[in-house]
Amino acid sequence: MSSYLATAKTTTGFEVLTPDASSSDDPFTYAIVANSSVDLQVNVALTALASLLSRGEVAERLLESQSVENLGKEIENSDQHARQSIADAVRIRGWRAAATEIRDRSRVANRPIVAAFGNPIFDSEQLAARVPAMRRVYNENDAIRLAIDKVATLMSQGMTIVGPGTDQVMRMSLDMLDVGAVRTFLAHLSRDAFVCGNGYLSFGQPPESALRLIAPEGARLNDSGNSVQEPGSTGWTRVLHIRGAEQVGSKYGLGMLEPFIAQIAQRDALIRKLYAADCLLRWDRTPPWAKALAETDKKAVPQLIRTVESQMQAALGSVTEGLTEPPQELFFPGHERMEPAPTFFLHGGVS
Repeated sequence: MSSYLATAKTTTGFEVLTPDASSSDDPFTYAIVANSSVDLQVNVALTALASLLSRGEVAERLLESQSVENLGKEIENSDQHARQSIADAVRIRGWRAAATEIRDRSRVANRPIVAAFGNPIFDSEQLAARVPAMRRVYNENDAIRLAIDKVATLMSQGMTIVGPGTDQVMRMSLDMLDVGAVRTFLAHLSRDAFVCGNGYLSFGQPPESALRLIAPEGARLNDSGNSVQEPGSTGWTRVLHIRGAEQVGSKYGLGMLEPFIAQIAQRDALIRKLYAADCLLRWDRTPPWAKALAETDKKAVPQLIRTVESQMQAALGSVTEGLTEPPQELFFPGHERMEPAPTFFLHGGVS
């Protein structure tokens, strides 16, 4: 294990985070979606803190016993107990009493928890660092990609022109939408907004009027939010900026696929675990105890992968089922997938 961690810590894009590494300067960040009821948000926050504390206790106990083969089951039971205990405490004594109990328990366990609230969730640099991961989620999951493409279709292909004018002007305007690829640009703009959190479409600087997409990870808004700066440019003022999810008090939006990053990373970790088990079973010098663990993983991990995938499908829901199917040429040729994007998630980083 120690050699594995040593290798992991020196691998590019790989970061191993331990509980004692969290501090006021580098805290553990947990995001809660704000479009739920206040009661639900409070319960989710308290349950997350209780689970974090319980997981630390379980991991410490199993590591001391040098027996980690049941770690997954122990963590699952620990999380279930944390959820139930918080639900009971909030229902009987209220959320303040439940929070006090978590605080006192963390002090007794010598794992003091200091919680703070703040917004926005991510600044421009943090958002830029997450953009490749968001693109990976879009590229990887067919159902998620279809849902995003349906929304992009609605926001781009549904555009029409109304108002007074001659038939000749109307035809000229519609030709500009089609021949000028305005609809295609808008489809890319919408996809950038919902996947990456922010989409930018530049109309050029006078006298130039050429449409141009700006990469979300390279764009920076000025203080007033009416100018976009990107590497190598002096700034663009004629820019259409669309945000995905709103961040309170921020000019920048948040990607709608944020909830799926952890699930994709979890599935990647399970796939690696399955691959490692297969390697151990094929190696003729594998110790018997390691081979027994590998055989257990070989049987259990596929079901865990299916569980994660079903959770992703449940989280996606059926909101976009009634929307129009995206046309085959919704995006520019060769850009049906979003790039650059990582091919695999690692613990704390991407590859």
